[in-house]
This record gives sequence, C-alpha cells and structure tokens, in this order.
Amino acid sequence: MMKPLDLRKHLRYLSLRSSFYSSQAAKHEKPIFRSSESSNRIINRSTAGETKFLETVDQLCRQKRLRDVIQLLENQIHTPSAPLYTAILQLCIEKRALDEGKIVHAHIRGSDFVPGVFISNKILDLYCKCGSISDAQNLFDEMRDRDLCSWNTLIFGYAKTGRISEARNLFDEMPERDNFSWTAMISAYVKREQPSNALELY
Repeated sequence: MMKPLDLRKHLRYLSLRSSFYSSQAAKHEKPIFRSSESSNRIINRSTAGETKFLETVDQLCRQKRLRDVIQLLENQIHTPSAPLYTAILQLCIEKRALDEGKIVHAHIRGSDFVPGVFISNKILDLYCKCGSISDAQNLFDEMRDRDLCSWNTLIFGYAKTGRISEARNLFDEMPERDNFSWTAMISAYVKREQPSNALELY
C-alpha cells in the first residue's frame, strides 16, 4: 500500500501527464476517425441523424479523405444541407477533384435541395479552376440568381483558359463590375500581350 506522501506524488504525476497529453492532442487535433479506418466502419458509425452526419463529414474533410466523403454522401446521407455541400465542395476545389465535384453536383440535382447562389458559385468555381469551362457555362446559364461573384468567377475561368473573347463578352454584359472584374480582363490581355485591348477597357 502506498504511503500518503507517495500517493500524493503519484496523483500529481498522473495529473501532470494527463495535462501534457491533453495539450499535445489539442495541438495536433487528434481526429475522431483514424486514417486507416475503413469507409464502411465510418458509415456504420454515422447513423445518429443529421448532426452526426455533419460532424462526420467535417472530420473527414479535415483529414482530406475525399473518397470516403463521397461514399458517405452517396450511400448514407438522406438529408442534404447547405453546410454539408459547402464543406464537400470546398474539399473538391482544394484537390481540384473534378469527377468528385460532378458527383456532388449530381447529388444536389437529384435531391430536393435547392441550392442558393452561394452553393452554385462554389460549383462554378470548381468547374472553372478545373478547366471545365463548358460545365461552368452551362451552370451559369441555368442559375436563376447570379451575383457579382458568379460573373467574376466565369470571367476568370475563361481568361485562365485563354478564351479572352468569351471573357470580354461576359465583361461587357455584366450589370455591375468591381476590382476583380477589371483585374481579370486586364491580366488576361497583358498575359496574351494585348495591352492595347486592355487600354480600350477604359
């Protein structure tokens, strides 16, 4: 049996060790799901309603496990929401994952979820950054509501792929412009060594 003094020392040691490991865990954000955990086990553990789904998706997105996120989306999630789609689309954008992004877009189309301009702009941004301008244009044409970000995103997409005439047409059709609009067109002309066309914008 430990003496009172030894017991106090032991308890203090355990307390200090616990504090140390807690601080280390906070620093490294120890994930809920191990990187080696299979998709099926994750899906089986994510059956406690929409809140649990969102927590699961958030954790998988933090771990950059896009394949598992897509499997979860296709097989388990029945109540889509804006935060859920936003998190997955952002990961697709970061990874320039066009195919997975199209799966998310198809999931949105097949559900009863009505995307607002924010979600639509996310998909538009994904298509443009992945160089899928035809998909971006089709989405832009389908959008019932567009904002300045919608126009700028598609202009940047056309400019990035060297399709300056299409970018200029959009620029001329814009109901309003901001610094990003001007920067996109000027940069596109300068990059293509067409400074005179850039000056014509003024």
